[in-house]
Amino acid sequence: MTHVLIVYNDQPVEKLKRRLAARGMNVTVTSCDEDVIFLIERESFDVAVLDTRLSDPKGADLLAKLKRSKPTLEVIVYTNYVTVHSAVECMKQGAYDVIVKPCSSEKLIDAICNAHENKRRMERGIRPILEKCPGSGHAASRLIGGSEGMRKAREFVELVAPSRAPVLVLGETGTGKELVARAIHTQSPWREAPLVIVNASVLQENILESELFGYKKGAFTDARSDKKGLLEVANNGTCFIDEVGDMGLNVQAKVLRVFETGIFMKLGDTRETKVDIRFIFATNKDLASSVGNGSFRKDLFYRINTFPIVLLPLRERREDIALLSNYFLKQFCQEEKRLSEKVVELLIAYDWPGNVRELANVIQRSTLVSGARKTIIPNDLPENIIHAITSRSTQEEPEPMGEMSLAKGKRELVAKIIDFAEGNKTKAARLLRVSRTTLYRNLAFRGD
Repeated sequence: MTHVLIVYNDQPVEKLKRRLAARGMNVTVTSCDEDVIFLIERESFDVAVLDTRLSDPKGADLLAKLKRSKPTLEVIVYTNYVTVHSAVECMKQGAYDVIVKPCSSEKLIDAICNAHENKRRMERGIRPILEKCPGSGHAASRLIGGSEGMRKAREFVELVAPSRAPVLVLGETGTGKELVARAIHTQSPWREAPLVIVNASVLQENILESELFGYKKGAFTDARSDKKGLLEVANNGTCFIDEVGDMGLNVQAKVLRVFETGIFMKLGDTRETKVDIRFIFATNKDLASSVGNGSFRKDLFYRINTFPIVLLPLRERREDIALLSNYFLKQFCQEEKRLSEKVVELLIAYDWPGNVRELANVIQRSTLVSGARKTIIPNDLPENIIHAITSRSTQEEPEPMGEMSLAKGKRELVAKIIDFAEGNKTKAARLLRVSRTTLYRNLAFRGD
């Protein structure tokens, strides 16, 4: 259940409270700033709505106190007047959103729901995955692709999985680094032990430190009881630290000590904790460059770079795109559907800056857009894909200037766009960003 704290200033909020309660939210209301810190230390809130005047220094001060006391609390500032400067300052201090009065209850409720979902996404980044893996080939079977790059990745997974050697998975965002980590854990002798996944890029350094190492009661203001860290949860199993390049130097030093000695100390503790963990790291950054500019420790880099596995971006292994597309189609669609040949051509021609993750999203969207139709056609694809392909193809295939005329260039561009739109002239006009009248005038040159 979402727990919301509302700190109101100008007017009672009973109506808002009732509407939030009707959505299944637990709501606490106070009009006293002095009570707020006491409340958030005593109870666990997901979202706070701070009704304040940004012109009043007390409002900004209260926001700062809230974020200091509870860094993971999402705070929405609800104010009567805002400037660009004051809104930016709120965001710098950690506010999730700034909403100006008057606004509808629905808008405020939507902002609360979005803030809670954002908090949940952050929590998923540090949630331990305690898996009982059914078979040695289970996760590896999802490393799909017939390209040389994917074949090597699968071979490296099978080679390194039985050992305790650290692994560094390198690749752009969306290439499947977490899948590789799962495959290694699944094929290891420790597959029955926990696999703990930590995303270092979504947490502030102090929160990441407390989540990794845990703390003792009284270690800081909000430490009301002992907390077991994720490294302790991963004992005798695997810890996968994603986006390790985003970790601060202080946490890097502590992780290096655990890596080398298996020993760490919880915040506020006087005794050391001993663990036995197999580490897998991943990053989309060039760690060698990070070492050069001082943002990543040299000693840690050389220790974790024992066994690197490189995942190529999808644009460099286009032979895997059709296979992946059909795999995702089966995942997202209960009934029988197929991709038209033109769709497959377009998918292979696109550069996929978001890699496999973007491809999965496009296939999922296309299955929904296609409705009851059995075949997915180009009209079902997002328009940005068509735009990217057509703009690139017109740049890559210039004609010699001596043979080019304006009319001929128009004819060929219109013909190409209409082909991409499978004869849909309305969509072709939209892709060209011209009116239908202009399109038909150019069609006259083609004889259509």
